[in-house]
Amino acid sequence: MEPRPLGATPSRTLLLVWVALVALALLSLAASWAELGPYGSAVALFFATAKAVLVVHFFMGLRHEGATFRLLFLVSFALVGLILGLTFLDIEYR
Repeated sequence: MEPRPLGATPSRTLLLVWVALVALALLSLAASWAELGPYGSAVALFFATAKAVLVVHFFMGLRHEGATFRLLFLVSFALVGLILGLTFLDIEYR
């Protein structure tokens, strides 16, 4: 058997991540039918964030990158969160 390349993710791990993504998608679908009131958007954003983190970490290989790329991802993720937060505040207090 030939050795796995450096940074390659095992197939079993990718399969488990895929199962987790499908489960999160189903939970997101179930949450869309539930009456969550003002928490509906927060729950939807939570599921979307969890799925995005799994995809970026495992399928896009961010965990094999250096600290610079990780920091760049965290900063961009924080900026998107800030923009979304300010948008929700703007809508709330109009």
